[in-house]
Amino acid sequence: MTCAVVMRASGGLVQRNPTENRIRALLGALSREGYVTLERVGSSNSHYIQVWLRPNGVFQLEYRAGRSSAHYQTRTNSRDKVVSALSGWSRGENDWRNDFEWLSIGDWFDRH
Repeated sequence: MTCAVVMRASGGLVQRNPTENRIRALLGALSREGYVTLERVGSSNSHYIQVWLRPNGVFQLEYRAGRSSAHYQTRTNSRDKVVSALSGWSRGENDWRNDFEWLSIGDWFDRH
């Protein structure tokens, strides 16, 4: 079963099943400290990918594949790689992960 994807942005935009062109346009207009989150709705677990544009112009990209222990982070200067990652994730692909070195940050969320 395919779940719908909802994109939310720091400026208040909410869009269902965004196209790659829409993701690219939104990232092109993203302000420093702005963010974009894509989430699978209808999924029984928490599945999302998100990106922040940090004050230094670096993109901080994270994704979560269900449980909190499956949460990963990376950083990049490449807007094109971020567009590719968000678009690939929204299509349910997995190869977009190969363009980055990921740090597991799931233990950050499991602390009590």
